[in-house]
Amino acid sequence: MGLLKLALYSAVAFYSFRSVQRVARVAVKVSVPRGSLLDKVKGSTFKDAYRASAQIKVKGKKKQASSTVPVLASHFFSCPVFANFERHLLKIVLRCPEPDLESSNFLRGEKFYVWTVLERTEEEILLGWEAPFNLPLSGTTW
Repeated sequence: MGLLKLALYSAVAFYSFRSVQRVARVAVKVSVPRGSLLDKVKGSTFKDAYRASAQIKVKGKKKQASSTVPVLASHFFSCPVFANFERHLLKIVLRCPEPDLESSNFLRGEKFYVWTVLERTEEEILLGWEAPFNLPLSGTTW
């Protein structure tokens, strides 16, 4: 049983490492844009921002993503690394309900797994999250 657990943990770690490597090839760290929703977050929270060109596969073809908030936010929650690992973890361990990403407009107050839409503009979305089980952890995703 110990070897099976080791193999499973190794596979998950390898998959996560490869996914992060793929993202690192297209995402460039930038300073937090002044006046952005993330810039307006108060407190001593860690903030970082990245810029990437979003390519979406549609029936085997790549096309430039439409830059609407609902389209990009739904792709965040349905990307392979999230859909294949994090989503299942959130559903099984934390019993988070499956959100309807297709029909959502990602409006203020809507919940997606552990995230809640705090603010939204036509070009930005700020999601807040809190750790379960009354753990003193929280943060934002921009």
